[in-house]
Amino acid sequence: MDVIIIFVCNNENIKLINIIFFVFDNLTYSTVPGNTTKYTIKETKTPAGYIESGAVINVSIDSIGTVTITGTNVDGAKVTNTPITGSLKITKTIKGDLTLAEINGDLTFTVTNNDTNVSNTYTVAGDFVPTTTKGVYVLELPNTPIGGYTVVESVVDQTGYTHTVSYSVNSGASTTGDTATVAVEEGKTSTVDYTNDYTKNPGTLKITKTIEGDLTAEEAAGDLSFTVKNTATGKTDVYYINKDFTPNANGVYELVLPETAGTYEVTETVKDHDGYTYTVSYVVNGETKTGATASVTVASDKESVVAYTNKYTKNPGTLKITKTIEGDLTAEEAAGDLSFTVK
Repeated sequence: MDVIIIFVCNNENIKLINIIFFVFDNLTYSTVPGNTTKYTIKETKTPAGYIESGAVINVSIDSIGTVTITGTNVDGAKVTNTPITGSLKITKTIKGDLTLAEINGDLTFTVTNNDTNVSNTYTVAGDFVPTTTKGVYVLELPNTPIGGYTVVESVVDQTGYTHTVSYSVNSGASTTGDTATVAVEEGKTSTVDYTNDYTKNPGTLKITKTIEGDLTAEEAAGDLSFTVKNTATGKTDVYYINKDFTPNANGVYELVLPETAGTYEVTETVKDHDGYTYTVSYVVNGETKTGATASVTVASDKESVVAYTNKYTKNPGTLKITKTIEGDLTAEEAAGDLSFTVK
């Protein structure tokens, strides 16, 4: 007679089930009518990491071979062992230029039991709970079987942003990366704290300066400067044509500035030149306007251009011709015969 007893090492919290079959073969029993042969089976050794069930299994075999199983902590022919557990706590901090709501895609964590290779996946949006601290979310996994675990965060790249991922285990030193290893110990809470820091990529602000008309670029350039102001922060910088700009092959002065995405106010300062008048115009996004102050929006990973043109015109002078008539003719008599050619 063979009797099979099933021992189940089960943990619903992490969806881990180990099933062990024990076969008690060649059990003899009496075939005398009315006789019953009885056996007692006790668990004497528990699998590593599990609590002894205390199960006592009573096996009765009647004379025709019918098996009846009863006992303490026994479900039919199944005995369940409860794992020795601790807790695993994962926190996620999102900082910088993005919030969780602004992130496209989800932040995903995969937790793998290194002994069984069983993995479970959790998302910040679906499984983590926001804390009272802005940008901090927590996932608590109580009743986690003791042992080693690998925690991996999967991050979706965000267009126009760069990010760094770092973590610390049990409040230890911060490490750059997305893969952490942690040991869960009996009755204790092990922690893995992740931080994602998002930075908006800078764009490029390009200012060009073209000088036309009756002054050369060299004559006019020394008096020109540009003020660049971030309208959101108020940060202001001044750049000079002769110091900060570079003339290209066509004689156009250029300045390229890496700037945080946002709106900027660019103002040209021009000094008067004796004997000359000038006009100032600029082009932004294909639109030409007259004036010294331009508003331009800088986008992440893109170049925005403000193209200024100064046209100088030499002021006209005055030529005055006088004519005095003397002698025996009056002015009226002589004037009709006089003319002047100016060449």
